[in-house]
Amino acid sequence: MEPSPDKSVDQQVEPSGPAGLLLEEDETETESQRRERRQRRNLLRQAFGTKLLTTFAIILTLVVIVVFTAAGVVVHQIADSALEDEVGRRLESVARMTAARLRRPLTIEQARDGDLEAKAHLASLLTNSKGDSGVRSVVLFTLEDRRVRVLALSEGADLGAVQAQLETDAAYALQAAQQLYPTTSPLYPFQETQGSSADWRFFKSGYMPVTAGQKSKRVIAIVGVEVPAEFDRAVEEVNNSFTFLG
Repeated sequence: MEPSPDKSVDQQVEPSGPAGLLLEEDETETESQRRERRQRRNLLRQAFGTKLLTTFAIILTLVVIVVFTAAGVVVHQIADSALEDEVGRRLESVARMTAARLRRPLTIEQARDGDLEAKAHLASLLTNSKGDSGVRSVVLFTLEDRRVRVLALSEGADLGAVQAQLETDAAYALQAAQQLYPTTSPLYPFQETQGSSADWRFFKSGYMPVTAGQKSKRVIAIVGVEVPAEFDRAVEEVNNSFTFLG
């Protein structure tokens, strides 16, 4: 006869009574905690992903702003430079043409001596040059020891404003006289005073010496040509075009 298996060894007896209730409660609490941890992890992942995307969007926006701003500044400078170069060439051409018209040593010498008829004749020639070229003003002057003396002025120009501008540009006018070649001053803002009012405008002038003869190197006067009348508007349009970027 085989011995019967020991039930106390092979057979597990599930706890009953108060002990069994405690075990079920522990298992229930553990599962609830797992669900809470999973929810917290999901929330943390979502929050981290949102912060990462927000940070990336901010950095990308800043990079785009910097790139476009830098590009706007560069393009603005190129546009300004191109506009100034084009106006400079135009001023030099008008100054050269006007100087050739005024190559009349006797008339200029008479104007230097105070002859009103000679001055009026020269002013008429300057006015014609202004009308033909569309510049703002044309002036004929002498420059001795950096002292400016206006001999004649195109019609409509203000003598006081022109005198002040010529004194500011004396170095460039002197350079043209020494080199016997047209030159221009850089573009700069200048406060123009007329009566009781003072307005800021952009100025740029071209200068060309007038010699005693076609082959002579003796300078008897200097022609000054101011920027075209529409130049201020052109500069403002260029600046306004790049206000957002630059």
